[in-house]
Amino acid sequence: SQAQLKTAQSLPLTAVGDSVMLAGQAELSKIFPKMYINAVVGRQADMAAPCLSNLKKENLLAKNVLIGLGTNGPIQPADLQAIMQIIGGKRKVYWINVRVPSKSWQNQVNTFLVAAAQKYPNLKIINWYKYANNQPSWFYQDQTHPNNLGEVYYASFVARNILTE
Repeated sequence: SQAQLKTAQSLPLTAVGDSVMLAGQAELSKIFPKMYINAVVGRQADMAAPCLSNLKKENLLAKNVLIGLGTNGPIQPADLQAIMQIIGGKRKVYWINVRVPSKSWQNQVNTFLVAAAQKYPNLKIINWYKYANNQPSWFYQDQTHPNNLGEVYYASFVARNILTE
């Protein structure tokens, strides 16, 4: 809605992710111009805690944190705990689940995130997998990274989930 778009224009948001988030960065930045994004190809969840810690030290960790990790491997409980500890209980955390059909850990990651949201009241899962799974035209040949069309759907879906919270 127009009201949501207006809210998005001034929403403080920090995003940490992998190549899927990197693919959607341009579209996300259009919706959330104040967003700080740190997305890197190949990033796994164990690399997030040091990144988030540095962002916190530099006062770049906003009250809303978007995470897009799990594409490149399973998430270990200790890594999730470290991530959530650094972010703290006062910030809202939005974690985009994964669609990586060629990898055995896809369902493991998504199930793990559902359980994590039960443990951490400030953690909301954005179910990209469910939304995009039957939309092969949104993805490049790898069926994981959104193409130009998919980037628009990715960014708007993520935004709707954050803005309707």
